[in-house]
Formats: sequence, structure tokens, C-alpha cells
Amino acid sequence: MNNLNKKIAADFKGQVPSEQTPPVPEDAYYKKLGAYLFLLYQLYLKKETSLEPEIQAALWRRVHFNEDFAFKIRMLQMDYLGSDSAVSEGNVDLAISGLFPIAESEILEAVCDQSQNTIKEYKATVLELLNATP
Repeated sequence: MNNLNKKIAADFKGQVPSEQTPPVPEDAYYKKLGAYLFLLYQLYLKKETSLEPEIQAALWRRVHFNEDFAFKIRMLQMDYLGSDSAVSEGNVDLAISGLFPIAESEILEAVCDQSQNTIKEYKATVLELLNATP
């Protein structure tokens, strides 16, 4: 029986099926991972933290396989790096060097303790999510 038949049968009984279904736990997992990756990337562009190789790999995969996430990353780069970055020239295929343009030596050392704790929590959460299976 197709979906239309189910809807007609439900309408006939006086029950209207809800149009919105609860999110699949896998979707919630990827949304949470994406949000934390986005926050860490923003802190990276502010030169407040460096990113571990696992986090860089997760960001790179996310940028290459999720067009919306890649667009958000390009907007962040334009905001923090200015209009002279390769992103503003329309380079959609970001290489690793284009995605992580800030050298390790440029990362600021003088970040307040509260920010350091928050950054550590973000990184721990991302690494935990990367190790978990959705």
C-alpha cells in the first residue's frame, strides 16, 4: 500500500498523520557534530586554537560532502580572512591548505582561561562524536 492510500485511510478514520516526523538520531548526531566543527573552525580563524588532525579531517570531509556546510565555511573565511582569500575568487574545491590557511605559529597564546576551557570542551565533544558510531 502506498503513502496516499495510508493517508486516505487515516483521513477516513478521522486520524490525520502528522507531516513532521521526529528527527532520526543519526541526523541529530550529524547536526551536533557539524555545529561543534563550525564553532571550532570559527575559533581557529580567530587564531584562538589549533586543530588536531582528526578534527581537520572531519572538517575537510564535511566541506567536501555537504554543500551547505561548505558555503558556511566560505562565508566564515570571507569574514575573518578578508576578500583576498582564494574562497572569494569562487574556488569551491577547497584544498587542505585553503581550508586551513593559518600557520601553527600564528595561533594566539594569550587566550583567557574560560575560553581555553570552552575550547577544550568543544574538542573533547567533537573527538567523542567522531569516535561514536551514529
